[in-house]
Amino acid sequence: MQIYKNLRSTINRTFPFSLLPLPYRRDAFEKDFCSEEVFQYHVDKHHLTYCMKLNSLLEEDKYHDLKQLSLESLISQSLKKDLTLVFNNAAQLWNHDFLWFCITPDNKQNRENYDIFQKIALQYGSWEKFATLFIEKSLAQFGSGWSWLTLRENTLSIETTSNATTPIAQNAFPIFTCDLWEHAYYLIFKNNRKEYVEKFLQHLNWQQLEQNYLYLKNLSHHK
Repeated sequence: MQIYKNLRSTINRTFPFSLLPLPYRRDAFEKDFCSEEVFQYHVDKHHLTYCMKLNSLLEEDKYHDLKQLSLESLISQSLKKDLTLVFNNAAQLWNHDFLWFCITPDNKQNRENYDIFQKIALQYGSWEKFATLFIEKSLAQFGSGWSWLTLRENTLSIETTSNATTPIAQNAFPIFTCDLWEHAYYLIFKNNRKEYVEKFLQHLNWQQLEQNYLYLKNLSHHK
């Protein structure tokens, strides 16, 4: 499974947009998290639709000035100019791009070996305490949205956002995210969002999370 030292630059591409290659097979989570059917539906219906809709919007004359922007700039500029359709599709494209690299079929990783795991355990008291709080905040998010782990001024923060809202719109690159839209889990977990988030946390891609964390630390040192 490919790990990116700078996942941010990989995602931050320009028009015309296409989906990034998945880092695993669509049936990779069949055993205990997500069926191939649900995963394929999530990627090929929802994620791809955001991508195609964004391309279609940028072909319209009224959005011509946005066409040359990178995906991150497109998100921030459409938010600033209150271009809701462009923002929603651009943000959801970015959010899903990022999401797929946050998880892995391998749930037997030695997470204790990673600096980001130690940072979480130190700040929250233990991994178990962090997971409990992350699940609580994910359950408290009303309706569709996302839960995130971010790093701001060397302090970790669990945040939730509604609908397509994303930290990247404020130039805040996250460490990982969990999709709280019902299409991500309802066909398997029904209305049991708690079980879904618990399973999600068991499949975090610690190698990629470590690179995201190191990228953010390096970024803060150069400010």
